[in-house]
Amino acid sequence: MKKLLALVLICVVVLTAFPVQAAQARFSVHVQCYQKEAKVGDTVYYAVVAEGEDVIALQFDLVVPSGMRYVAGSAATPEGLKEKLRVAAADWTEGSMMFTYYNDVGVNIPVGAILLTFACEVTAPGNHQVTLEEVLSFNSEFQEFPPTVRADTLVVSGGNSAVGGNTGSVQDPDVQTSEPNTGDTPAQSGGNEVTGSD
Repeated sequence: MKKLLALVLICVVVLTAFPVQAAQARFSVHVQCYQKEAKVGDTVYYAVVAEGEDVIALQFDLVVPSGMRYVAGSAATPEGLKEKLRVAAADWTEGSMMFTYYNDVGVNIPVGAILLTFACEVTAPGNHQVTLEEVLSFNSEFQEFPPTVRADTLVVSGGNSAVGGNTGSVQDPDVQTSEPNTGDTPAQSGGNEVTGSD
């Protein structure tokens, strides 16, 4: 009995000296452009790519900068996204430019999961970033944990005199230079961090 009591006391001392920390949620979102350079008049293609652990809800607004114009009707969630992630909802709302994802339990979002694809038309030269705002995310304990958010920079030179070239939907098979690949793994490119934890 004395040995058992001594062992319990040792465990209490060790645990007090080295407190066990709760696992930190990990979550990142990347607004990825499928090309690094474009000209005025080009249509360029994007994907919002994510990965994370124990994510029960996510919401964000898509923000297109001046010098670019969102191609109406181009945004879509990949076919079968809800089934792939095993979630109750993963929806895009065109009118508010908002993506919403939620579930009744936290799920793991695999590396490279594409949540949304869309297209933008370039209207002015410069360095442009399509970004996310009002990003809200929660874990299964309903604790908010803002994800790391990155966005690629598109370098735009002057070019086509008439804006409107290379138009089409994200699924347009004739646009080879700007269109995203159709696999689960997006093209690799660098990005800049836009927001982080508050």
